[in-house]
Amino acid sequence: MTQSGGVESAGAIFEMTNAGVISIVGSFAGSSGVLPVPGGLTQATNGALYAVTRGGGSAPASGYVCPVESGCGSIVNISLGIPQFIQLLPSYSEVVHLVLILGSGLSGVTEVTFNGVPATFGIVSASEISTKVPSGATTGPVEVFTANGTMISNSNFVVTRSSR
Repeated sequence: MTQSGGVESAGAIFEMTNAGVISIVGSFAGSSGVLPVPGGLTQATNGALYAVTRGGGSAPASGYVCPVESGCGSIVNISLGIPQFIQLLPSYSEVVHLVLILGSGLSGVTEVTFNGVPATFGIVSASEISTKVPSGATTGPVEVFTANGTMISNSNFVVTRSSR
């Protein structure tokens, strides 16, 4: 992501292929926000990218003066069709320890597995599941199954062994 470049020279998001080919996949402009904050590009579990800008955005409330001439800034949602995923807290643990799974659309979960080993789980909310690392689990991906498809962890879960 850059603070200049793109369609209106107000910032751009770039993509690089494995072959090293770089292309612009998004531009910042006017009411959507301009001058993105460096390092402010974040991917959420729904697959969308979010950026914070220092300028542009919607008109401020009556009587408020923006700190920069180009507007008050905004939070920009950039959807590039990246699939949703789940995030694990923590990303490593011993067997039978509690793990939280964060994501989107988790209220209809039918199964959770740790590298293929089924785990018991409880649905806390549409964005959170509580589970324990099942006996027999090994290091690998965590999968959450729903009627709409399967979501996979954004990194492998590491099963640690007790040091006792």
